[in-house]
Amino acid sequence: MQVIKTFTARFKAECEVPVNILKSKNLAAIGSKKANQGDYAGAATCFTDAISLHNRERLYFSNRSFCYEKLGNYTRYAPRVSCAVIFFWRL
Repeated sequence: MQVIKTFTARFKAECEVPVNILKSKNLAAIGSKKANQGDYAGAATCFTDAISLHNRERLYFSNRSFCYEKLGNYTRYAPRVSCAVIFFWRL
């Protein structure tokens, strides 16, 4: 019986998603909604906050670059796109 309890506790700990990743996903969802509504500045801010919480998610970088491109902010757009492309090719 002790073996089952130990295995269950270990399995539960491995399946739990860290809080920062959950928060980053929520921010990214809000950013996507804002982008779909045309609020690209607000969306870029949400994606930037999501990146600060979980910087391994490549989609956040590309979505933020898309928002910068739509805003015409090409000085911020180009380096961010390069970063997103590098992340995609590292897989």
